Amino acid sequence: MAALQRAVGNQAVQRLLVQRKEGAHKEINLEEDPVQRLILRAVDPTFPVARPAPKRSNSDASTTKVKEQTFGGNVVKDDAAGVFKYKLTDFTSNGEIQLVYYTNDHYPAPAPEDDTGPLSNVTKGNWRAVAKNLHDNRTGIADDWSAYAAEPLHENYHWNTEWVNTFTPEFRKAETKLENLKAPIKQSGWFGKKKPDLTQGEAEAKLKPRADKIVADMVKTAKKNYFKLGDSPGDPPYIAQAPAVDALENRVRTYGPTL
Repeated sequence: MAALQRAVGNQAVQRLLVQRKEGAHKEINLEEDPVQRLILRAVDPTFPVARPAPKRSNSDASTTKVKEQTFGGNVVKDDAAGVFKYKLTDFTSNGEIQLVYYTNDHYPAPAPEDDTGPLSNVTKGNWRAVAKNLHDNRTGIADDWSAYAAEPLHENYHWNTEWVNTFTPEFRKAETKLENLKAPIKQSGWFGKKKPDLTQGEAEAKLKPRADKIVADMVKTAKKNYFKLGDSPGDPPYIAQAPAVDALENRVRTYGPTL
């Protein structure tokens, strides 16, 4: 059989951190079309993530999405074992991180978008307030002042830590289940009549629906676990952004007394 590859889970796996700056990150629809296909041992999933150009908004927030899930595989004949089985060749879990920055007046160093530029929004009269505001919201939602670098740290945590580490264990469990999916080559007929050996196409017809169900359940479980993770101030994604805010606060506290 030719390599079985198709895009799956356009709706079956959606990581939608569709949020307001002041709101929750997560939405989920568990009533989605099932994922199609199979997974088998010895394949490591990959997790590429697209990064469109950053946007600007004082209300919309950065988002992390689980996008299209693609994989390929073959139905293989194991003559020694007398069975057909599935063999996965690849699995790709695609994502997208869309950074959204505030307008320039919310950043002590408005350009470039990495907190390293001149602290042109910091003055003799406001530097203490700027530093305090950054400190007070270091593990929460930014208030009057923000750090550019906090955005990628926060969203990268959602993808590289939360999604990858939630999906992978479920992927491995599915591999074990799929290893046990087999269709005998030799077929028994009624009343001792001999039947032709199972063909590759017939084996695919037998095994594919069962493999599809295993994979669909695996992805649904991964999604449930993923969306249970906290995404409020003080939760791990917000803690992950703190080093960027701390570094900018230290810059402001060092620079302020020189004004």
